[in-house]
Amino acid sequence: MGRTGFKTYKRRGEWVELLFMARAAQRGFNVSKPWGDSSRYDVSVEDEGRFRRVQVKSTDVTRGKDGFVCCLKRTGIGYYRIEEVDFFAIYVVRKDAWFVLPAKVVLRLKSNIRVAPGNAKQKYARYEDAWELLRRRGRRAAAEGVPERVKADLEQATLSQG
Repeated sequence: MGRTGFKTYKRRGEWVELLFMARAAQRGFNVSKPWGDSSRYDVSVEDEGRFRRVQVKSTDVTRGKDGFVCCLKRTGIGYYRIEEVDFFAIYVVRKDAWFVLPAKVVLRLKSNIRVAPGNAKQKYARYEDAWELLRRRGRRAAAEGVPERVKADLEQATLSQG
């Protein structure tokens, strides 16, 4: 199955969850994995006592010149709801690139999201490697280094999770 050599998407998904947890730990987050497969999120990250529920996804499917498409819905399972997940972390396997997006941004979509690592003009470029959004104070602190067009998204997400 592609470059990673996994026989199933489930195996690749488990590997990507481990990658996410390792990368988050490298950045100083405390990480936890819910027991079993019943939760609608894959990992929780904690910073200064604040927990964030993260759904981890991966893609290796090209779309367009430099883009990759990631499916946000699994067969037989309903769409995610804002009450179930705070963030989506999307890993682009071929590019070793992470996109960390607030659930409110992702849940506007119905089935797929297209990301293009390294392309500053693509719609979700501001979320590439946006690990600071997971921090308790990260949304406001990260906004200091984020373009003006993103600050409203960050503030709205902070207020909604208050």
